[in-house]
Amino acid sequence: MFEFHGWATIHADDSDDPAGDLMEDRERGIMAAVRDAIRRVEGANRDFRLNRLNGTAHLIFCGDHNHRDEAIIEFFKRLSKIAPHSYGKLHVRDDEDARGFENSMREWTMALGQVTESTDAQMSPCVPALEPEYNEANKPS
Repeated sequence: MFEFHGWATIHADDSDDPAGDLMEDRERGIMAAVRDAIRRVEGANRDFRLNRLNGTAHLIFCGDHNHRDEAIIEFFKRLSKIAPHSYGKLHVRDDEDARGFENSMREWTMALGQVTESTDAQMSPCVPALEPEYNEANKPS
C-alpha cells in the first residue's frame, strides 16, 4: 500500500517587484507550470485540486496505490523548483518501504525551495499509532 496526502501554498517571488507590476505574469507562468506538472502525474487513484482562495493558489492532492510510486515524491520536489517561494507538506505511508520505514508515516516538507524528508512522529509507528496491533486477542471474528 502506498497512501499519500499533500498540500502546497503556491507563491511567486515578489522581492524585486515592490509595485507588483510583474506578479500577474509570474503567477500565470507558475500556475501553468504547476498544471503541467500535475498532468504528468495524473492517473487512477489520485486526485489533484488546484484552486485560488483569496488571491492565493492552493494545491491539495492525495492518492492510494498498491505499490510505491516515486513519481509522487518527485512531483512534490518539482513543485519546490517551479515555485521556490511556496511551502507545503507531503505525507506518505508505504508498507513496502525498502529503507526500513514500512511502519512509519514519512513526511516531506517544502520551504524556501528545498524539500526535506523525516518521520512524522505523531503518526509513527503506524502500528499502533494509526491502527491496532494484530494479535489473537483482537482478532476479528
